[in-house]
Amino acid sequence: MKKPKIGNYFRFNALLLIAASVITIASLITGGYITEGYALKINDVSDKRIKAPKQVENTVATEKLRQHAYESVTTRYKVDAETNEKIIEGLSEFFQESDLLRKKSAEIFIPERSNGETGDTLPEEVPSAEAAPDEEMPQANTAGLDTKKPADTKEPPVYENSFLLEYLTVSQIEFLINMADDQYKPFKENATKLVNEALEAGIKEEALTKALVDLKAEFSKTYTEADISELGYDIASSFIAPNLSEDLEATEKLRQEKMKEIEPVYYRKGQTIIDDGEIVSEEAYAALDSLGLISKGYKENIVPIIGAVLLVICIFGFSCLYIFYYNEKLYKSPSEALLLFVIYTIIILLVRLSYSTIPHVFLPVIAFSMLVSMLLDSRLAIVLNIGVTILTVLIANGSLEIALYFIISGTFMAILARHANQRNIIYFIGLIISFASVMVFLSIGLLTERKLDSTIIINTSYAFLNGFMTVIVCMGSLPFWETMFGVVTPIKLLDLTNPNNELLRRLTIEAPGTYHHSLIVANLAETAAYDIKADTNIARVGGYYHDIGKLKYPQYFSENQLGENPHDDLDPYSSVQIITSHVSIGLEMADERKLPKAIKDIIEEHHGNTLVKYFYHKAKKEDADEEINEADFRYKHRRPQTRESAIIMLADTVEAAVRSMISKSKKMEEVEEMVRNLIKDKIDDNQLIDSQLTMKDIDTVSNSFMRVFKGMYHERIPYPKMETPKKAVPKEEVS
Repeated sequence: MKKPKIGNYFRFNALLLIAASVITIASLITGGYITEGYALKINDVSDKRIKAPKQVENTVATEKLRQHAYESVTTRYKVDAETNEKIIEGLSEFFQESDLLRKKSAEIFIPERSNGETGDTLPEEVPSAEAAPDEEMPQANTAGLDTKKPADTKEPPVYENSFLLEYLTVSQIEFLINMADDQYKPFKENATKLVNEALEAGIKEEALTKALVDLKAEFSKTYTEADISELGYDIASSFIAPNLSEDLEATEKLRQEKMKEIEPVYYRKGQTIIDDGEIVSEEAYAALDSLGLISKGYKENIVPIIGAVLLVICIFGFSCLYIFYYNEKLYKSPSEALLLFVIYTIIILLVRLSYSTIPHVFLPVIAFSMLVSMLLDSRLAIVLNIGVTILTVLIANGSLEIALYFIISGTFMAILARHANQRNIIYFIGLIISFASVMVFLSIGLLTERKLDSTIIINTSYAFLNGFMTVIVCMGSLPFWETMFGVVTPIKLLDLTNPNNELLRRLTIEAPGTYHHSLIVANLAETAAYDIKADTNIARVGGYYHDIGKLKYPQYFSENQLGENPHDDLDPYSSVQIITSHVSIGLEMADERKLPKAIKDIIEEHHGNTLVKYFYHKAKKEDADEEINEADFRYKHRRPQTRESAIIMLADTVEAAVRSMISKSKKMEEVEEMVRNLIKDKIDDNQLIDSQLTMKDIDTVSNSFMRVFKGMYHERIPYPKMETPKKAVPKEEVS
């Protein structure tokens, strides 16, 4: 069998031990027993150098940096779409009015003009006023055009009532109306374009003057004629207005994001917060206060710190020796070691952070005892509870009464927690622990105080609440531990054995043969696991669920067939693919139902990479001349990695074979010989090499299987055949 790599376990556990020691020592040094705090105020002169016992945020410096980052973000602006639309519409209306006036002017004047470009005489017909404004038409008084008004006509100017007078002078309007087509149309388009460009660039209120100056420069650059350039600028400037407004929401969002980018400033562990003779700054005071070092009458003393370090070494050394000699499973399981480290760290940190704000009876020490008992081992919980209690009392500067209370109550909790494996008795267990806590605290109080006073009554009430609340919190947190560390609790496994569970119910209906097979495998596995001191709950549940993948194609497995065998119509390669696929299908179903990792491992490993012999030999028989690749007929999965998984593999292997032999009236001696041969085949095929099963364990498993089979298939006493007495025939019928 493959031996575990002790070096890897040692390195990992050593890292956890070092981390736990550092956390514990830091909590002790900064706790209530070692340090009494410094009597300092802002602007006082410190008479000693103070270093940070652990990393702490320099909140004042951090806040200053964040404030600077906040103020560094300039105001953001957003385009006012309504203003833009109003400006564009106004300019458009202006040129529509201009177009209309030009048409009217063309209708009033009688053109006797020649085209400035060709010299041809223009037709004297004047387009009607109903012509579309976009159509090109002869315009009045273009460059090089000679027009004259009839002498007998005295019409008012076409622009007399036009709103263009609000924007332009009379001479500018006349110039615009009489502008030649080849000048007017580009002029109109260019003016609109320059206004749009100015709006797209954005115009702030304070930058309006600059925008107008830039606009005037653009017109001057476009037109060399001063009249046209000035006219374009006057038109555009009449409509241009600020279109950018402060976007307060966006600005605030950017400022907040900028503040979040600032990493907190820390005083690192060992870094000097304030030096000897230095004035206490606001930053230093805030750091000392957050560390709990600001108080009256503190006297720095290195002796208690040395004592705290030595005490941690002693407690941790004792705990490690116990785990090494009496809890090998924890020592060799990184996940369980990490679980213990996390539980311990959380409890110690909670004690350190809360001891000064809550009654000491509420410190979460018995929660540690309960969690370790339920998730790992009750004896381990009892032993470690003593060390955790001592450390907690020192961190919190607690009393002897508190120490005795935690030791006794924690031990009681560790014992009872193993029985909290059914949800309907959880509250009953909580009440028992609460009353036990009351009795413990009351007896200790009466013993030490020698009288019954209000303090004892209040603390006893707290003890009752603490016991009940601890049970509720610990039980409620079990799903977290199960998910994060793959821990399988008895309650979780108990839920999975409920016949109303969806997968088990489907097995009974859709694959009854597989369901019956799974029940027998579960019984075999549970018995064997008990005999070799493996986890019986995991073995039983693993037996229930190891073949759930057969639900997809139940008719292709012999235990579900009623006469017809679909494999008779398939080639061996197709058959073996269907048979072996039930493992991967089972894993998918297990993932969908969020089954525990231990059960998913059993599903994956219960066939390992064994050979499907029936179809392998069938393939060789059908293609006697072809070389058959044995790998094509093997499962493609991991070999068993745990004792429970290996037991399921062996139980699954022997169950069907024994059922077949019993149906042929084979003797138990023959059955036992076959069972041992099947198990030997697995050993020879290296399927158990990673399972941590010893040869002694394997022999015990074989005996356990036979004990179950003998109980199931024992010979029964033949019942005598009862003769049915003949019914007497009445005399009347004889005659």
